[in-house]
This record gives sequence, structure tokens and C-alpha cells, in this order.
Amino acid sequence: MSDEVESTCVVPYIVSGTCAVDDRGVLVAVECDELPFAPARVFTVIPQSAGTVRGSHAHARCSQVLFCVQGQVTVSVRGDWGEAQHSLKPNGEGLVVPPLTWSSQTYPLQASCLLVFSSHHYDADDYITDEDTLAALRSVAEPQRHMASSARPSAPR
Repeated sequence: MSDEVESTCVVPYIVSGTCAVDDRGVLVAVECDELPFAPARVFTVIPQSAGTVRGSHAHARCSQVLFCVQGQVTVSVRGDWGEAQHSLKPNGEGLVVPPLTWSSQTYPLQASCLLVFSSHHYDADDYITDEDTLAALRSVAEPQRHMASSARPSAPR
């Protein structure tokens, strides 16, 4: 596990790309300079079968923006601010998942595809895969987060 912890953690929130629909299909476009960070890595996730659950971890330093580009993906997020679920569809909306936020993605349809923009390159040491480690890292980061910003965003709806 990395000794560094991101200290500017905020609640997850929606960002908007562009979505164009016509008789040829759907085009979802994302302008990288409109993301909250410069992406260091981009990848896709395609489930093997309907009902697949992926993720089920948090990151110590990495932020991600998740866009559904086909089908549907239900994203469950949990942080010290609370819990929320977001249903992502190929409509141009993406979910920003900040560090120290537990996230899992459920794919109700096999024909789904999630496009992920990451703020950091892959680092196995950045992954937090158990709740006790996450709680410990949050308690270390909490004083730093209060110093970084006196106004915390409200929890997502």
C-alpha cells in the first residue's frame, strides 16, 4: 500500500460529455480538458455476463471518471460522506470517483461497456481492497482534508 494518500478527497459527482443520437446510433464524446484531471490512463471494462460485479475497491491517490458507452452500469460509491448509487447510460454523463471512495460497478446487461479515465498510471499499491485499510487511510487523510478545504461538498443525491 502506498504511503501517500490523496488529501483533497471530495464526494463523487457527475460531469457531462456530449451525446449525439441519430438513426446510425449513439456517439458519446469526452473533451479531456474538461475532466477534473489530465488522464494518465484510459481503459474499458466489458462484463463476461449479465449481473457481473467489478471494482469493489478504492484507491489511495487515483481519481477516476466513469462513462458508460454501451448498455448500462450501476455504480455504487461509499465514502466518509455517505453512500450513493448512480445508473450510468450512454448519455454523455460520467461519474467522478475521487480517492478513498469505495466503488463497485454492476453490469445488468452483458452488452455493456464502461470507459474509465484515470488520473494515475496503474499501480497495484494504490488499490485498497479491504474496509479496515480504507478506514485507517481515511482517518489519516481526514485532518489533511479539513486543512485543504473548509467547505466540503454535500453528499450526492
